[in-house]
Amino acid sequence: MKRTGIVAALSKKLTTFEKTISNTFGSKGKRWLTKLPILIDKLQKKWNLSDILPISNMSYHYVAKATHSSGKPVVIKIGCDPQLIQNEFSLLRANHSGKMIPLLDYDDELCALLMMQAQPGTTLKDIYPQEFNFVMETYANLGICLHKYKEVEKDRFPHVSEWLEAIDRTGPKLMDEKLFSIAKAKKQELLSSMGDPKLLHGDLHLDNILKDGESWVCIDPKGVWGELEFEVAAFDIFAPSEFETATRKEFLSRIHCLADLTGVSAERLKDWIFVRLILSAVWFIEDLGDPSTPLELASLLI
Repeated sequence: MKRTGIVAALSKKLTTFEKTISNTFGSKGKRWLTKLPILIDKLQKKWNLSDILPISNMSYHYVAKATHSSGKPVVIKIGCDPQLIQNEFSLLRANHSGKMIPLLDYDDELCALLMMQAQPGTTLKDIYPQEFNFVMETYANLGICLHKYKEVEKDRFPHVSEWLEAIDRTGPKLMDEKLFSIAKAKKQELLSSMGDPKLLHGDLHLDNILKDGESWVCIDPKGVWGELEFEVAAFDIFAPSEFETATRKEFLSRIHCLADLTGVSAERLKDWIFVRLILSAVWFIEDLGDPSTPLELASLLI
């Protein structure tokens, strides 16, 4: 693809992406966006890529499908925040569960990853809740065996308590005071009663689990120390099409089903889901987004 083609593809795809990057990273993000076509051009030449097409649901990274000169379908991922990309590189390189997408190369200077492209790339989100039991079982089978790593720099990755500091930063003025006070209390209770932490994927929702041949693999690991209930709490209990009709009864029923399949505590899972929903709302607020959906879902659990 010629560079003009890359710029044209970017211009069609990046409206929401540009807003997210600008809101999250400020002036640094805006400068990075202006350099992005040049970064893509350099990586295209370095990795011998063609047919570079950005995906439609980018958030904090530029992600595009491409074809390697060998004919293999690949994915490139470029970050504005070097630490996020470096952490993902460390996790993909060190994980030996066979459940993460294979890493092909890493460019520290350009803050970029080259990975195999999952084929056909269907996500568990694409078939949920239509294939409810299959999705639950597939998620559970992957989630409980994912945490196998060779040597990693333990100090590189944050503890879940560091992520949750965002709730304290936001305070009750920017959300319902009752939800905030319950979230703060549950956060402290869960952290104080947590056992030895595992190195978690950190963002194991259904859109991050893809079909690859006859297997399912996960993408986009963040890396955070915490307990398995926190990991499983990233599961998308309700699909977007179900938000308006979601009920507390169905919420609790699905939580118990997920807890039984993964072998975690249903009560702790419920509390972590609540806290993660509030954390998600806080992140939306910090990124100048709309926190209403996670807040409405959280209200079903109190």
